[in-house]
Amino acid sequence: MKIDPPERYERLEALRGAAAMAVALGHSFMVLRMSGESADAAFWLMRIFNGHAAVIIFFVLSGFVLGLSLRRDTDPFWRKWVCFSIRRIWRIWPAYAVSGFLIWTVLVIFHSPHAFDTASDWFNDFHRQRPGWSSLATNTFFMDVAVNPVTWTLTIEIVCSLLLPFLHWITERWAKFGVALVVLVTVGLEIGIRPEFRGTMAWYSYLWLFYCGYLVSGPAAAFFDRLNHQVRLAASLSIVALIVLLMAQSLFGTGRLRNLVEGVSAVWLIAAIARQKSWRALKILDWPIARFYGRISYSFYLWHLPVLLLFARYSLSKWSSPMAAQPLLACALLSVSSVACCTAITFLSYRFVELPFIAFSKAICKQVRV
Repeated sequence: MKIDPPERYERLEALRGAAAMAVALGHSFMVLRMSGESADAAFWLMRIFNGHAAVIIFFVLSGFVLGLSLRRDTDPFWRKWVCFSIRRIWRIWPAYAVSGFLIWTVLVIFHSPHAFDTASDWFNDFHRQRPGWSSLATNTFFMDVAVNPVTWTLTIEIVCSLLLPFLHWITERWAKFGVALVVLVTVGLEIGIRPEFRGTMAWYSYLWLFYCGYLVSGPAAAFFDRLNHQVRLAASLSIVALIVLLMAQSLFGTGRLRNLVEGVSAVWLIAAIARQKSWRALKILDWPIARFYGRISYSFYLWHLPVLLLFARYSLSKWSSPMAAQPLLACALLSVSSVACCTAITFLSYRFVELPFIAFSKAICKQVRV
């Protein structure tokens, strides 16, 4: 696979930033009850800023990037796995723990549980009571998401990331048979796990996405290269994949079929972005602001929903009636204000939490390899 790493990786990083922004804007338009024309407009905005589709993109991108890392590492398997796990845990946990503690502190000191008639059920379901010490402990170690609900995805990231080196070993050892075996098992887990178990074992449903991202970056690269050499076909498939990805909930509901369709669509889009240099539509991923949000996307994802809920709760306590009269405009203003505030917080988190711990994990791995 011929890939120019600097440009293409930055575009994929920018895609991650766009996905994080989609989650943020999608949440913003879910705060208030809407009806009539406002509800119709919100419906289409929610399809454009499709949070679930964005999460699917996160998982496939993680598999893609982690696959590249695994193939670069030539250490013996167990040393590779130890270093890989150290880097992954210290990449995810510090920013998660720091944000969780600060959000918990704000909730303990300032939060007043109160349901608003003009707010949606989705909004009123959050933080029905002040969290206690037990909530801080369980959230810190990925056992609960009451403090920051979006962090349900991080347990999946941790578990699937730590399993990926084993899937890589199977693929390297048994080649095409290994690929077929892993695809059958991981997709089988998505299809076969009963719904009542999905709350506690949700990572089963998403492991195949990480593996598909891994395949795009290596074992299946030649296949995607051939398709992308047919530029018109690749462009047509990308347009269809984008539409299906955004509209999957409307077309297929919220079950397993939706996950499968969104996953396949995300896999193709990432494969196309990783290979196409000349498409004008992709130039947006080269914009400095896209690159900026790509770099800070992880902390941005962690912080936006808590900031949005805080802004919305305060606004509803002061201007509930005007917000009910113009819910779409109110949600738009909430999105702008919460994104602006969150961006400032996120930059600090990226600069003073993420980067130092990334360097720390690299230093530990150097010691492990000695």
